[in-house]
Amino acid sequence: MFSNALNAVLTLLLIGVVGFLMHRAGWIDDRVEDFLTKAVLKVFVPISLFNNALKYVTADFFRSASLAVPAVIIFACFGAGILAMKLTGVQKGTRGIFLTLFSCSNTLFVGLPVCSYFFGEIAVPYISMYYMCNTILFWVIGVTLIAADGGEPLRPNLQVVIRLVKSPITAFLIGCVVKLMGLSLPTFLSDALSSLGSLGTPLSTILIGAIVGGVGLGELTKLSRQSAAALLGRFVVCPAIALLCCRLFQLPALVSGVFVMMTAMPMMNQALIMARQYRSDVRFASQCHPVSMLLTPVVIPVVAVVIGLVFPL
Repeated sequence: MFSNALNAVLTLLLIGVVGFLMHRAGWIDDRVEDFLTKAVLKVFVPISLFNNALKYVTADFFRSASLAVPAVIIFACFGAGILAMKLTGVQKGTRGIFLTLFSCSNTLFVGLPVCSYFFGEIAVPYISMYYMCNTILFWVIGVTLIAADGGEPLRPNLQVVIRLVKSPITAFLIGCVVKLMGLSLPTFLSDALSSLGSLGTPLSTILIGAIVGGVGLGELTKLSRQSAAALLGRFVVCPAIALLCCRLFQLPALVSGVFVMMTAMPMMNQALIMARQYRSDVRFASQCHPVSMLLTPVVIPVVAVVIGLVFPL
């Protein structure tokens, strides 16, 4: 039912409200936010990505010509984001988070249930393809750009390499290797990792709610031209790019529909957390991310209709 897709969005919003109220009640102060940031980025998200690699990655991924298309789509979205950034006059210190929010989508917690509802379980391999490309490019490109907002150099250097190696994407890549080698984990270890990984999304969302609580709900009603551009890019420009790429590469209707729908998902949770971690423009991210979640229930049906018209199954 469509309610399954809607529930994914409403669940995130409700968990975020809990974090917001905990901040307002004084339970989550700066020290607790620092702890949650470290716990999420260094423990729970890496374990979650490792688990997802074991669950969704298959050898067929790397033999499929379709695998390259999500990467092309996301690179094109970054290119469109650069153009939008220049047209709207995004200031230094906000450019990295702007481009990342514009280009990268919430592919797992929202994208998986939404696409599974619309396309069925047969779509899971293609959902996973987009998820893998989106995840890798977020941690390699998006986080590098966000770190540049905080003053780190954009050019490749040893510090950038070390940060990438220490980032959660390493856990995802290790999970891919384990899965492709056909290795199986002991039951106790698998169960422990599953339990820990399941905490990644709720704790991330609580932290986001707390960050929004620190900024204030009033900021959500003060969307700037740049914030509007990021939201327009996320929900209109990027899906249009995906549609054009799918037509250009002449992908099957099912694959095309999945890629377009995944591109139309809301902004990534981790982007806001990384903005706080690297002292990017947290206020800007706190404006855009919650609004993208609120708009998702409206956007999904519209995108579904467009997909049905352009790529009839």
